[in-house]
Amino acid sequence: CTSLGIPTADVLSLRKAVEVELKISQLISLKEAAEHTGLSHGYLRQLANKGTLEAVKFGTRWITTLANVDKYMASRKKTE
Repeated sequence: CTSLGIPTADVLSLRKAVEVELKISQLISLKEAAEHTGLSHGYLRQLANKGTLEAVKFGTRWITTLANVDKYMASRKKTE
């Protein structure tokens, strides 16, 4: 990229910013997760509180990713 006149440090900063933005765009609320899975919001909140569903609490809201929800759902199928 230096051949384009863009300093390497700027390219690395931009790459990091894009990676962070992609991760943020993958975040979903437990309400959205409930809609995706058919499980109740309250049940997903219990799973998040126990650590069974990987999620992070921001204030009073739980946030997770679709990948975490799918991982939990796959683990349920293995134990059924």
